[in-house]
Amino acid sequence: TFLGGKAWTGEAGTPHRVALARWMTSSENPYFARASVNRLWWQFFGRGIVNPVDDMHSASAASHPELLVLLSQRFMESGFDVKFLCRAIMLSRTYQQTSRSGEQPAREAELFARMPIKVLSAEQLYDSLVEILGQPAKSPSINARLGARHEFCQYFAADGEADPTRYERGIPHLLR
Repeated sequence: TFLGGKAWTGEAGTPHRVALARWMTSSENPYFARASVNRLWWQFFGRGIVNPVDDMHSASAASHPELLVLLSQRFMESGFDVKFLCRAIMLSRTYQQTSRSGEQPAREAELFARMPIKVLSAEQLYDSLVEILGQPAKSPSINARLGARHEFCQYFAADGEADPTRYERGIPHLLR
């Protein structure tokens, strides 16, 4: 059976993976489009329409249920075109909001009333620095097998900080 309890009634000889793929991207599946929209929204805004992003079920309420339904329907109608969905989100007024916080920053973030500040990951920071400054010189202190990028990323890994915009590290990070 598929999620939701519907039994598979496919033709004999049809591989189960093919049947599953067809069902996942069919209009009969209420989960795929919603989960895809929510995950993409989370990637752009740092917060899903349903939170937590990986825990979508009937008890998880959407902050903007009409928006989730509308984007899911349009995503299905587009043939699950990810570029279409990205374009729809990025051209929205919500995505184009300023990142300056107002009088109630927590409430504004919850309602997507402002664009959250996006902090570069350790990998993105390293790649940006290499693009600007070039590859770092060879150093005996760097493990040649793992490379400078790996060491840099290990050193600057976020470790699940609650607020990545707050820098609470020490002087060695600043000097490095």
